[in-house]
Amino acid sequence: MVCLSSDIPATRKCGGFLNFNAFKGCSKCWKEFPREAFGEQPDYSGFNEAELRPRHGMAHKLRAEETLTAKTKGDKQRIEKKYGLRSQVLNV
Repeated sequence: MVCLSSDIPATRKCGGFLNFNAFKGCSKCWKEFPREAFGEQPDYSGFNEAELRPRHGMAHKLRAEETLTAKTKGDKQRIEKKYGLRSQVLNV
């Protein structure tokens, strides 16, 4: 266990989450943020709390481990985009 004191973007990065404007950029749920075209801003609307599936720690760890076992860089990027997270190794 690590004690971490930082701002929200740094904390999200240490937790293995992708940037806030990723396809699945929410660190609390699995909501997708589609884009109209490449380079466009994501659509952050449509939050309905009754329909949101929350993220859970164990599932997060298992999916992050998938990025470690990817055979190619393309596979790793596909998995990261699919789940909105990556495996993060902290050097403490």
